[in-house]
Amino acid sequence: MVFIKQRKNNEAKIAAKLQQNGWDKAALQVYDKAYAKRIAKGKPMEAWTETSRLIGSELYTKMFKAARLSPQQKLTLVLQQLQAQVDRNGFLQVGTIYSLDPQMAPHAAFLQYFRKLVQQVFRKRSLREYANGADGLAELAQKLHLFRSYLDRNNIRFVRTNFVGQNDFEKLLQYAQYYQFKLDYGTDANYHNRHLKSSAFLYPQNMKIQVTKSSRMSEFIVALRTGQFVTEWQVYKYTAAGQIDSNPGHYAVHQAEAIANTESFNYGIPKGRSFNPLLCINHSHQLLDVRHPADPKLRRVLTTVGQDDYWLAEKDYYVKNAQGEYVGQYADLVKKGQEDVVAWRQVPDAKKAQVYADFLKYCRQRWPLRNPGFAKYFRSKMRK
Repeated sequence: MVFIKQRKNNEAKIAAKLQQNGWDKAALQVYDKAYAKRIAKGKPMEAWTETSRLIGSELYTKMFKAARLSPQQKLTLVLQQLQAQVDRNGFLQVGTIYSLDPQMAPHAAFLQYFRKLVQQVFRKRSLREYANGADGLAELAQKLHLFRSYLDRNNIRFVRTNFVGQNDFEKLLQYAQYYQFKLDYGTDANYHNRHLKSSAFLYPQNMKIQVTKSSRMSEFIVALRTGQFVTEWQVYKYTAAGQIDSNPGHYAVHQAEAIANTESFNYGIPKGRSFNPLLCINHSHQLLDVRHPADPKLRRVLTTVGQDDYWLAEKDYYVKNAQGEYVGQYADLVKKGQEDVVAWRQVPDAKKAQVYADFLKYCRQRWPLRNPGFAKYFRSKMRK
């Protein structure tokens, strides 16, 4: 009897805590059912009860979907549980009570569902317009934009922690193979190959890879030379209080390339190469990801025209000026995947700039056909 009474007291405390954290009765019923099932099977409870605090875990996702809250309320719930607040430098800082589940994969059901909620709530205008509007969605729009960085960080940790390879690219390939889906390499990566305004653009340094080929939801930026991820999270410093140091004055512009070229989780659906008009209704990628609210002050300092030096995105290879001259020098080297990477690595470093210049001519001669990737160009030259 004492044991039963103690268990009921524990259950009552857990239920009260869950309610304090924003869960409604429908979500609590899901938790109670899972709790009772686990008790009946005699499984350990200590660590399991904490999974409700791991956003994206199986238990959290079931509770989140079952909650009888509006899409807007659900999005707000996640941010509230994370104690998400925008600091004076426009950076989103989060707490420690709730966190993203480290075992949530970049293609996880929670991320797909969360993404659909964003599309439902912000379906009429761009996320930037909502952030500047007066319809009660401004704060939510701003925080959701900034929250993408934390989704990126969790995705990177998942791949690096759970898969084996000599570099991040190999681990990413192992991840895709394990879950049996294809990766997308087709979306342009201009804005992830920024160069300092004071330096000439020679050729792309990075490639963009999106998960999966059909959804293009989570994305990774990979350095072509090393195969390692290029991410803002490899640059950030931390304060004594454990928060991200968001002060632009604490970062040298020339050392912050990874912040300028970092990955970005997609709430909308980029066209990529496997464009499906049924999935890309209302130009969701443009509205939610491209025309987004203000970035943190640090990133704005690094990428905004007018600074003494800043990270500049090169124009596409087919862009011309009023005189009909080509002014864009950017063409993705990787469009098909590994075969493009392998071909590019066969070019000696001393000849890369010269070969890339010829590759641009090749792409322009194919216009209006699309850039086929470096491997096809490379094979055509090898045959001559």
